[in-house]
Amino acid sequence: MAKIQSGSNGNVAEVDDENRLLTFAVIQTEDKHANTEGRYWSIFINPTVVTPGSNFFYLTNTGTKDLFITDVRISSSAANVLLYKKVTGVAAGGAAAEVTNRKLGDPKVPNATIQEGAAITGLTDDGTLFFEETDTGGDPRKTLKTTSTIIIPQGQAIAFDASAAGVIRGVISLTEGE
Repeated sequence: MAKIQSGSNGNVAEVDDENRLLTFAVIQTEDKHANTEGRYWSIFINPTVVTPGSNFFYLTNTGTKDLFITDVRISSSAANVLLYKKVTGVAAGGAAAEVTNRKLGDPKVPNATIQEGAAITGLTDDGTLFFEETDTGGDPRKTLKTTSTIIIPQGQAIAFDASAAGVIRGVISLTEGE
């Protein structure tokens, strides 16, 4: 087995018979890596929707890196159809949603405008990404099941709307690309 030695510090690297460098690697999932760097957040929402068909959550990416919604856990006090939509426009009528960094003590916040409210207006629906139905039986909490995340590039926005009036409670997991 061949060895490569650094002239300046004496470090040695081994190369096998097929000219492959032998290395040691630690593998870490992307979500754990993002969390370690303080780039993973929980967004708690708890609006009371008064008018059916109203947007109750809004997020627009104001940064330069992609944002990823990786998980949505949500419940409703009424049977509901929730639509997760791509939107454009200027949101009005919402208030800042509660955003918590998952690396406790890390002050980083996402580069985004994130709002919740009873009826967020001023938005144009540019297409539905997902829909989800909730009920009021035994365990009304639902978790969005998808094979991919929702990617929100710079300047793009997403909104959630509810088909029925009621209290919506949920946690949205958000991370930022590198």
